[in-house]
Amino acid sequence: MSAFVVDLSTMQKVVHGICGQWTVESPIRGLVFLSEWFLGERVNTHKAATRLGRRLFTLNIEAVMQAYPDCQDNPMNLPGPHGIFKDAQSFEAGVVPIIATVDRAARCFDAIETLAYQCSEGDVVYSPDFKALKVWEERMGFALLVKQHGMERVRIHPVTRNPIVFGTRYDSVNRAIASTVPGFKKESH
Repeated sequence: MSAFVVDLSTMQKVVHGICGQWTVESPIRGLVFLSEWFLGERVNTHKAATRLGRRLFTLNIEAVMQAYPDCQDNPMNLPGPHGIFKDAQSFEAGVVPIIATVDRAARCFDAIETLAYQCSEGDVVYSPDFKALKVWEERMGFALLVKQHGMERVRIHPVTRNPIVFGTRYDSVNRAIASTVPGFKKESH
């Protein structure tokens, strides 16, 4: 695996996805019980969102340093955007948005998924921050599938705990687990 530190734009979307104000019309609120909390800390203010972003950058940098130990002596050479180590330490969350569209929620989900993947190195995967990030990734992914395909077509696989959409062409989730689901029928291409 080649790990890198995500850019500021990706981290903004991650923070927006976790700290964003979910409106009543939101495609996600209520389906997955997203809240204003992350690891026991309230994250619905600019100050808290900034702390969360810095905390997640620290997680990302630690994972990359475990993947590339030679960067520990010179963190300015971390894989990722030029100067990201310095930028990560001074990260500011910006305005925490209202997430009211599927498209905006999907962009936040993509960023959370990217960050989680880049943090999956070494013993970082056992940290509470990484586990909480994975929970958010799973919740948002499930909620987006429900919004796009309807609750009656989305199921949780009993063994892998991954969401599956029945009766659709394969998406990345279906390809990964379709063969293990009883009653799942492949659609011909």
